[in-house]
Amino acid sequence: MQRFGVGERILILPKFAKLFPNKSGLVKGIRPDSLRPMFNEYTIEFPDGSTANLFEFQILEDDPKCQTVFAFLAYDSNQQATGTQVRGQPPDRNVILQTQTLDIDMRIYPGKTQVSIMGQVLERGTARFLKGVDVILMKENVVISSTITDNVGTFAFRVAASGTLNLQIMDGGDLVRILGSFSI
Repeated sequence: MQRFGVGERILILPKFAKLFPNKSGLVKGIRPDSLRPMFNEYTIEFPDGSTANLFEFQILEDDPKCQTVFAFLAYDSNQQATGTQVRGQPPDRNVILQTQTLDIDMRIYPGKTQVSIMGQVLERGTARFLKGVDVILMKENVVISSTITDNVGTFAFRVAASGTLNLQIMDGGDLVRILGSFSI
């Protein structure tokens, strides 16, 4: 069963968005895969009139009442050069996703079977935290876990996941959805 219908607006996940002329478009055609729904194939028309085929795991619903902003990876301590090799348990990581107005600062603690992610959402250049917003962790477009930020904008996840994950932050008060990707 397909998740999207012809004429619906979709949003391409950040991991895949750079491959296409626009981050959103309209569903113009569907080729379902009855055995593996994540491989349902959608023909998407972009605002410039071009089309492309995308799989279901690459897209999300695009809510026209909500502004979507992509957060980019501003810092990943794993991508910094280290001078020495370390044996044993790998150290924790620091990952920062940014938009023009927000910082999403995360600390990732690896475990044997699970990863702990602790983060904080705050406005750039101010001391204001985003409190009471929904934070959703996804593998492709499938929700793994969700939580709500506390009074100081912090959130935490404990998950058994690896690879590229998507973080979605929904600020219902401002009708803004923030999407960012990072790897574990």
